[in-house]
This record gives sequence, C-alpha cells and structure tokens, in this order.
Amino acid sequence: NPTNSALRCYIGIVLHAQQRSTEALAEFDTAITLDPKNPLAKYKKAIVLSTMHQYQVGNSSFYSHN
Repeated sequence: NPTNSALRCYIGIVLHAQQRSTEALAEFDTAITLDPKNPLAKYKKAIVLSTMHQYQVGNSSFYSHN
C-alpha cells in the first residue's frame, strides 16, 4: 500500500541495509509526509543522513516538529 507510512519506512530500512541511501531517504521522506508523527521514519532518516556525514541535516530532521 503506497499510502502506508509504516510500510514506506520499512522499505527505507531495507534500502539502507542494501547501501541504497538516497533511495532510502526518499522512502523515509514519503513516510514522514504520510504520517508526520512517525518517530521511526524520523529516526531512521537521521541515521541514514549521519552515515552520509550530513550530521546537521540529520539532527534537524530528527528534531523537527512537523
């Protein structure tokens, strides 16, 4: 289901495990758009950004109050 925030988040987790970080970020962004209060999507997005050495962006993403 393309409108399921949790499912999009789990797809992002799998993509990140496959070292497909850019695609994973897109899935996390979609998950957050679908459910701005999804803490797992925000957390995982911050993790991916930190692995890409984008620490400030990751920190801002995690602590945003959308």
